[in-house]
Amino acid sequence: MMENKLRTVMSERGGAVEKRIDELLSERDDDFACLIDAVRYSALGPGKKVRAFLTTEFARLGGAALEDSLTYAAIIEMIHAASLIHDDLPCMDDDDMRRGRPSCHIAYGEDTALLAGDALMVYPYEIISKLDNKGDKEKLEAIRIISSASGMYGMIGGQQMDISGESRSVEKLTKLQGLKTGRMIRAAALLGCVASGNFEGSDLYKRAIEYADNIGLAFQIIDDLLDVTGDPEKLGKKVGMDEKNGYLTFAGLMSYEDAFDLAAMKTAQACAAIADIDGSEILVSLAKELLMRES
Repeated sequence: MMENKLRTVMSERGGAVEKRIDELLSERDDDFACLIDAVRYSALGPGKKVRAFLTTEFARLGGAALEDSLTYAAIIEMIHAASLIHDDLPCMDDDDMRRGRPSCHIAYGEDTALLAGDALMVYPYEIISKLDNKGDKEKLEAIRIISSASGMYGMIGGQQMDISGESRSVEKLTKLQGLKTGRMIRAAALLGCVASGNFEGSDLYKRAIEYADNIGLAFQIIDDLLDVTGDPEKLGKKVGMDEKNGYLTFAGLMSYEDAFDLAAMKTAQACAAIADIDGSEILVSLAKELLMRES
């Protein structure tokens, strides 16, 4: 019953986020139309929109309406799309499929794809600065959360560790993935808190960090396992790419059973962090669903 409710709510929120992204990327300029098309191709592509859902759901837990968090949710998806564009480039993971269709650089060329990723990283700050229904304190906090999570000491630093082969132990790999994947998942949850007026130091803010950090690591572990055992049709991309590119992953450093057990433990810790909050059942269900996912 709860699984069906989760899927229904995620589908509804995903549609709302997709509509907001479409609105935010609706401006046209014929002099660089190809760039705009590449940006829209990637930002509006199919996907689970887990990060956007975290933003809207933590906002709901904090007492905010969907409209209060929808633009933040769209922004999180834009930055995530930017990271996928860059990940797929030949100089990085060199992957020609993403979400069941050609990667951005295959569809639009490497040069335009690079610029599309750059645009999707930068444009969110302009969007936030222009929000007329948000106070300066909230906008500044949103910018701080996003820039810290996506920048050199967050996602980009983790990506550098990945391509440099700095994950020679479970400890190092945990740090790498905490930066590369985990920090943006945490940012998604925290943006929802901020949208509902729950700033740093509040109970919901602290619980959001604990929940997000744990599901972030569990999510990445399962991602690593699926790269070995997953179905390419369900995943919408090739499998075995981590081994091909020489990346060390949880699937490479641990047995399948030990890696899955670690993911299950982190999922349980995530659920425990929010279980006593009224209305948290959907987020608990999400954590369990991500653990057992096949795509």
